[in-house]
Amino acid sequence: MRGSRAAHVQRLAQACRAILLYGVLLANLLALVFVRSTAPPHLLAGAVAVSLALLYVVGRRDAAFRVWAVYMLAFLLFAHLRGLTDETGIPARFDYVVNLEQTLFAGTTPTLWLQERLYAVGEIGPAEIASVAVYTSYFLVPHLVALALWWRRPELFGRFAAALLGTAYLGLAVSFAAPTAPPWLAGQAGHLPFVSRVVQDVTNGVDPSIYERGYEIVGANPVSAMPSLHMAMTVLVLFAAWRGRLPVRVAGLLYALAMGFALVYAGEHYAVDLVAGGAVAALAWRVAGAGDRVWLRRPLRTLARRV
Repeated sequence: MRGSRAAHVQRLAQACRAILLYGVLLANLLALVFVRSTAPPHLLAGAVAVSLALLYVVGRRDAAFRVWAVYMLAFLLFAHLRGLTDETGIPARFDYVVNLEQTLFAGTTPTLWLQERLYAVGEIGPAEIASVAVYTSYFLVPHLVALALWWRRPELFGRFAAALLGTAYLGLAVSFAAPTAPPWLAGQAGHLPFVSRVVQDVTNGVDPSIYERGYEIVGANPVSAMPSLHMAMTVLVLFAAWRGRLPVRVAGLLYALAMGFALVYAGEHYAVDLVAGGAVAALAWRVAGAGDRVWLRRPLRTLARRV
């Protein structure tokens, strides 16, 4: 009887530790999403510090914790700097991407071609809703994958984190040097015929204030179209998924294809932005793989062993 009661208490304690751990991991995930907001830098730094402190308290004191801390702090810095890229005073570029698209696609801009055939302004259907869902998933999915790898595949997490941060900072450098307007903005400025901004149309159909609030929360930069970090980080998710089983590979591939379609169809990116984003991701993944032994010098234990 005592043995049964002791076993019950032990299982209850393990369940409580698991719930605590999952709660702390969720706090870390929310902190990563929150750092893209326009909140004051000291509040963002505080949110990251608290989430890391909670994770440290629950027992993450080895190399895995240090790598995750570097990842969060580096992403915090990226999010802060990204909000400054449209304040440099450098004029936004419009024509070079339009000309490149029309050269590659026989005088056609893929965004216009898709919207002319699939989208009627003001008519919101499954394609538009799905595109917005995939588009907004970018702000969560890469971090969710990073967290899953850190937990279950720590030997792969280092490479993914290094590649993601390398991609983010390379994209940031291009945004600083050559801020580039997306199709919807080119349409407003007269460099293209009118281009619908599907994300805004869908959210305004629910509540006109949703789009503006969401825009402020994620700290979006309207002139950072080249390269597409949406596509680049999605390609990194695909690379990580390709190390898994067949269903995971298929899911990663379908997600990448859906993201590519959504970005072009919604008027958020040119097709050439996607190609550039994919190239940046491939380069970052390769460099991260070459430096993997430096990034993580010893095997990392998984959190599952501690729960």
